[in-house]
Parts: sequence; C-alpha cells; structure tokens
Amino acid sequence: MPTEHKQNKPVRTRFAPSPTGAPHVGNIRTALFAWLFSRHNKGTFILRIEDTDQAREQEGSVDAILDALAWLGIDIDEGLVSHDKEKGDNGPYTQSKRLKIYNNHAKQLVDLGKAFYCFCSSERLTVLRELQQSRKEPPRYDGRCLRLDPEEVEKQLAANVPHVIRMKVPQTGETSFNDAVKGIITIPNQSIDYQVLLKSDGFPTYHLASVVDDHLMEITHIIRADEWLPSTPKHVLLYHYFGWELPVFAHLPIILGTDKSKLSKRHGAVSVAEYKKDYLPDALANYLAFLGWNPKTEQEIFSRDELIQQFGLEKINKNNPIFDVKKLNWLNSQYIQALAPEVLAQKLSNDLKDVDSVKAGKIVSLVQDRLEKLSDFKAMIDFLGEPTHTYDATMLVPKKLDRPQTAHMLEISSKITEGINEEHWEEETLRQTFFAYCEQNDIGKGDLLWPLRVAVTGLKNSPDVFGVMDILGKKKTIEHIAHADKLLS
Repeated sequence: MPTEHKQNKPVRTRFAPSPTGAPHVGNIRTALFAWLFSRHNKGTFILRIEDTDQAREQEGSVDAILDALAWLGIDIDEGLVSHDKEKGDNGPYTQSKRLKIYNNHAKQLVDLGKAFYCFCSSERLTVLRELQQSRKEPPRYDGRCLRLDPEEVEKQLAANVPHVIRMKVPQTGETSFNDAVKGIITIPNQSIDYQVLLKSDGFPTYHLASVVDDHLMEITHIIRADEWLPSTPKHVLLYHYFGWELPVFAHLPIILGTDKSKLSKRHGAVSVAEYKKDYLPDALANYLAFLGWNPKTEQEIFSRDELIQQFGLEKINKNNPIFDVKKLNWLNSQYIQALAPEVLAQKLSNDLKDVDSVKAGKIVSLVQDRLEKLSDFKAMIDFLGEPTHTYDATMLVPKKLDRPQTAHMLEISSKITEGINEEHWEEETLRQTFFAYCEQNDIGKGDLLWPLRVAVTGLKNSPDVFGVMDILGKKKTIEHIAHADKLLS
C-alpha cells in the first residue's frame, strides 16, 4: 500500500473524545497538542464528540470536556461549542446524530466488495475466541461469513437475521503509513483483523465513524494517543477503499508515572476538574506541553504565544514522558509568583471572604513566594482565625532554650507588643521595635522571635512574623501569644 500523503490544504485538527467520564491529563494533552498545532499553522481546531459506545456514556461528560477546554484556554473554532450548540458547516458534530451517514458508507463498502455481512452469533464468536486463546493464537475473526454465497446472504438479510458489517482485509502483502512521530510503520495484512464497522444495532464502531468523519470534516492532521497506533492500518485500508487522500497521522507517546508504569490516579492522573483547585491553567498547559514535546532549548516556562510559535510535530519525542507532580508543582509556583498580588487575591477570593482588598493584598504578598499550589493558601492563613487552634507545644521551644526559658520569651514578646501604640502598628515598626529590644538586652533574635513566630502562626515553617503580626493587629497578636503560653504550660 502507498505510504505517501500530500497535504497542501489549510490545517484542520480535531479533538474527538468519548463522553465516558471526566477528561484526564492524557485526554487534554492530546487536545492541547492538536490545538497548538492548528494555532501554529493558523488552522482550524474542531471538537467532535464520539458517543457511539452508548453503554459506556456517562451523564455530564460532555459538559466536563467543554469546561476543561475552556479553563485551559483551548478555544474551539468548529464543532460542539456548548452542550446544545454547534458551529461550522460539517455537522452534526456528535456521532450519535450521524448514524445514517455511517450506514450509507458501510453499505457503500459492501457494494465495492470491500466489506461483508457477518451473521455469526456472539456465542459462536465467544467459542472461537476461547479456542484461539487455548492455542495461544491472537483472537481474530476466522472469515466464515466471507464464504457465504450471495443468495445465502440475501436470504439471511430478508429474514432479518441479526448481523454486522465487517471490513475485508487482503491476506497477502503489507499496509504502510508514515507517522509524523514514529516514522514509517509497516504491518503484514495477515495480522489485521476483519474489523466490525457497523454493529447489529446500527451504530458504527470507532474505526468506521472516525475515518468517515475525519474525511468529511476535512481533517488534515490526526493527532491522537499512541493507543490508537495498532488500529491505524485498518484506517489506512479504509481510506484506500473509499479512494480518499490520507491525512497525516501523529501518535503521541504514552504518559507514564514516575515508576514507569502507565499513568493512573496514584501518580496524580485525576480528572482535569480536580486540578482547578491547585493549579493555574497556564501552568498546567505549559507542563502538559512538555509531556512528549521538546522545544530543543533550555527554556522551561513558555507563554501561550511562545508555545504556539514553537510547536511542531517534528519536536514530539518518541519516548514516553514521565508525569512528575513535583515538577508540575514547581512550574505552578513560578506562575503564582509572577502574578500581581491583587490578581492572585482574586483567584483566592474564596479563602479571603470578608477581607478588605488592602488586607487581602497584604496577606497574599506575605505567602505568595511560598505557594506551590493554590490550595496551600488556606493552611498558610489559618493564623487569621481565632487563637484556639492546637499545635504541638514543643514547636514553640527553640533549640537553645528549654520550656521555662521559652515561656519567659513569650512573656517578653507580650510586654513589647502591649507597649506598641496601635497607631504605629505596621510591619516595619514592629521589626525595628523587637530588634532594638534584642540588641539593648543582649537577647538572641532567634531565641525571642522563634516562639513568637510559632505563637502567631501555629506553624513550624511560616511567613515573616512581623508581616503576620501586622495583618493580625495588636489585639489578636496578644491573644495568640497568650494562647501559646497556655499551651506551653
């Protein structure tokens, strides 16, 4: 079979998920790559919903897909743009609404002698599969109905005997195609199964529906997961049977966990919706872009425009990338630190209810450089609440002091605090006052400030103590110190 494909048309890519659950990072990485490629080439990005497997469909999946794409800034040029709205001239863009199209194309293949009716029962196919497995043979259809004469076929059809339509496969020669990532792939035709194209309920399989839709929607580049690579020879045959030009195929490497096994929930492969509470969309998009793509530079942080400018199929790696949550967290922290405090405060508004904008800006500035995930913020500002939270009292005790000495330091801090006028209560005044007391009384800054810092935050590792005190105010600071003294005693 030919291996060449010529693409001189405007680039058109598609993301074609099945609505079988919330999209995960593997799905969305595929969408991102297809979107980046279309944007790089000033092409068209299409969303198509492949819902022909009705038994596995889950309610709410389409909305989850649309929400994930919108959150990550992957905008749709054509196809399904909301739950009940489409745009474009190639619809419908939901496969369950295109059954007549698939039926017509399946029967066209039968008329061309490239497909055949199969009347084998599920019971016979089960027995056949078990027999092949016992012989350690790959399970595949044995071609029984290929040998039916036309009169027998017509008789079975007239009697409404349940049937499917299968594609014919040459039993000699090879099928080749040129994958943009993997290179030339060649498969012996004898290893290709007589694939079901149209099921007995009138619904197509993925193989027929995707090929027909990709052709009718003028898709020039099929960018999809590596798991579809073994099926591609069947699709190539179908293109040839119909006499259609091949698109460019690009199969993306599989994302692995840090233990080199297939990515799963234990590695962090949760639904994209669950990333919203922790990550900025630009950070996640930047990270996903690097899962299988390499810009060939030392740069790691890319704006959206830079990703679009640099992206190309020739820069996709053949090796399977590793999903590293630590790297994602680091990248997210860089994006968080780059935000203006007021912008970050807006993103954290649920944790800053009833806090005025000036105070919110101070709180965010205090912890911004310590945040890896947005969800870390709430624990870091627990000190804003009432001083009733419990923590291990030993945290209050510096290395060089014992409990009585630490209690004395807390007493000193309380007296210094009470002596500061509320009109002058601000971070730099607090710093100067405490530092001056330490110098004048020959007290180590760490000895005095360690228990004070733990007292006002309840944390072993915390933001700047004077920034915290500034936000707390005089009254609450004194209450926190008193609470700490109580815990210590």
